[in-house]
Amino acid sequence: MKLNLHNRQIVLADSSAQARLSANELVEWYAAQGISLTLQTAQDGGAVLPQESPLTYSIWREGEEVCIAASTLYGWRAALDAVMQGDALNRLPLYHVAVPQTPALAYREAPQDAVRVMFYNHHGQLAGLCGPVDWCEQFQIELFTLYRPDVLALQEFTPWRSAQPGCLGDRLAAIGYTRVDGGYADNFTPLFYRADTLELVDSGFELFPEYMNDQNQPDPNGAYKINNGKSKSLTWAVFEQRSSGKRFIAVSTHFMYIADLTDTECPLTAEQSEAAQLIDAARLLAVLDELHARPGYSGLPVIAGGDLNAFPDSAPVNALQAGGLTWLSAPGAVENLLEDGHCGYPTFDTEKGIYTAWGRQLGHPELNIDHTFVQGSLTVQNYITVTDRGACYASDHCPKIADFILN
Repeated sequence: MKLNLHNRQIVLADSSAQARLSANELVEWYAAQGISLTLQTAQDGGAVLPQESPLTYSIWREGEEVCIAASTLYGWRAALDAVMQGDALNRLPLYHVAVPQTPALAYREAPQDAVRVMFYNHHGQLAGLCGPVDWCEQFQIELFTLYRPDVLALQEFTPWRSAQPGCLGDRLAAIGYTRVDGGYADNFTPLFYRADTLELVDSGFELFPEYMNDQNQPDPNGAYKINNGKSKSLTWAVFEQRSSGKRFIAVSTHFMYIADLTDTECPLTAEQSEAAQLIDAARLLAVLDELHARPGYSGLPVIAGGDLNAFPDSAPVNALQAGGLTWLSAPGAVENLLEDGHCGYPTFDTEKGIYTAWGRQLGHPELNIDHTFVQGSLTVQNYITVTDRGACYASDHCPKIADFILN
């Protein structure tokens, strides 16, 4: 693909149907940013692209024309962003440039012998049909392919979309991931894992309480609903690392959100919402205690996390630490801590099918609501907030990655 900066013209080196589709999407997306591009088909061959990763692109100059080549939509958008912002022009000629959006790219590969876990609210409740124009899921698949976690802990994996044929669950299976739903079909917090690196030993599911009473206690007859759409839950699994034979427990969870009295389903005050989150935290700790009490599971290391809907200095985060879990954002908990962003609370563009407007700037870890905790005999080497541009396009949350060695 080529981009002429004088008339802002895209020239496709690959005239295949997929290339045309992707380039047309690029034209539409940049038009929304006030940048007019014209699509043409090249008559000659294009650049030979490297196969290093989906986030690799090339930028070079031919006379007065700046040329771009990339292997995926993810890479094309990143390269065009770089050119439009002038970042690439100062360094021409450039070849095979890794996308410079985030320091996390330095950690594309997990350390040797480490287990890599990604926690990610992929926001599967977005409306729309599944298919090749669902750019959010396409970006997410490219993200998973790039960072290749051994365990993928998702939230908002909605039964009416994410779990439908052709949607994210099937797309994950196509790149080698196996789903763990803990025996509950309508699971919003499933785990996925790589069967080539891990063996599933056991798994389970816990639906968090749906109601609480005036004393802020779980009560099926309580007046206050604290689990919207039965989406707040946890999924646990015991995995065995094939290379070492060592086992660990992984947990994906989603706590009640910070609601308000105008919320149609869960009209809670801030105090009631916090009480609901504390109930969720208590259930998470109870499940871990129950697992450690089982024969063969005593002392197994734990990694647990997800969307807690709670800021770092909050009662639920403090309760989990008081319950014996180590919070990975705490000073000294991790060898390499890359807390360079939170979800940003962007705006979803229903016409483009991606997030195109960011609310708050990235780089504010004090605003994180996604958290990870560990317990037991393991050493966490890296803890990363992934702020790749493609990740920001794909969801209103940024993924978290933890690399750890089982001791």
